[in-house]
Amino acid sequence: MSLQDFENEVTESWKKKFLSYRTELFTFLDFDNIPWNNNNAEHAIKAVALYRKNVSYSTEKGLQEYLVLLSIHETCKYRGINFFDFPKSGGLSISEYEKKFNRKKQKYRSMQK
Repeated sequence: MSLQDFENEVTESWKKKFLSYRTELFTFLDFDNIPWNNNNAEHAIKAVALYRKNVSYSTEKGLQEYLVLLSIHETCKYRGINFFDFPKSGGLSISEYEKKFNRKKQKYRSMQK
């Protein structure tokens, strides 16, 4: 097999795409906190697909509200925050809540020692 066997319209199209996105494709190599795969995005899409499957009719406003709550829920889950406790925080942002929550958790742990 030679390289000419792989030269066709489809491979040229992919080659152009890879070259145009080459800086974005390997970003995960430069940063520790960027995953190499898109599992998080696929997970988020599954939640939206389930919602669409289970709700026969939804308004644009209803969908927007669902997406906001889904975003908050997923962020809480990834940061180890109880989704149902967060709204009780009195309007804190998730990062402010996380700082306050972690301080209380650390204080409680030090009291147990």
